[in-house]
Amino acid sequence: MTRPNLVDGGATRAGDPASASPAFLRRLLRRVAYPPPRGYRLKVGLLRLSGLDVDPSVRCVSTARFYPDDLHIGRETFTGYEVRIFGGVGSHVLIMGNVAVGPGVVFLAATHEIGPSWRRAGPGRDTTIEIGSGTWIGARSVIVGPSRIGCGCIIGAGAVVRGDVADNTLYVSASESRTLQGHMDDF
Repeated sequence: MTRPNLVDGGATRAGDPASASPAFLRRLLRRVAYPPPRGYRLKVGLLRLSGLDVDPSVRCVSTARFYPDDLHIGRETFTGYEVRIFGGVGSHVLIMGNVAVGPGVVFLAATHEIGPSWRRAGPGRDTTIEIGSGTWIGARSVIVGPSRIGCGCIIGAGAVVRGDVADNTLYVSASESRTLQGHMDDF
C-alpha cells in the first residue's frame, strides 16, 4: 500500500517511518518521554535494601520519594507519581494494606513547635501518621502529622488533613466530611 508523501510529493510504503501519521508520532514521543510505570519490584527492592519496611507486593512508581527512617507500607498498596513522605529521625509513618495514594500526595510527619514572633518555626518535632487499610488518598492531598486516617476512608483531592479521621469517612476538608455507609452508588 502506498500513500502520498506530502513532504516531497513522492509516495511511501506503509511501515516506512516517513509515512507515520502526526498522531502516531505524538503518541510515540509521549511513551518515550513519559514511559508507563515499570520496575515496581526494583523500586520496592531498593527501598527494602535501604531498611524500610515495604511489603514486596507494593506498587510504587519511580518518582515517589520516602525520607523517614521509620516507614511501613503494607500489602497491595499503590503510591502514585511524585508522592513525598517527609519525616525526621523520630517520625513514624504507617500505611496499612490496600491503600491507594494518588499523584502528588505529601505526608509531613515532622513539624515545628510554634516559636516567638521573631521566629515562628521553633524547635523541630517528630510526629506519627497512620493510614488505615483500604483508604484512598486523592491527588495533591497533604497529610500533616500527627494524623490518623481510619480504614476505608476516601480523602478528596487537594484536601489537607491534620488530626483524626474516623473509619469509612469521605473527607474533603475539616468542615466537609461524612460517614460512608452502604454502597458508593448512594452518594
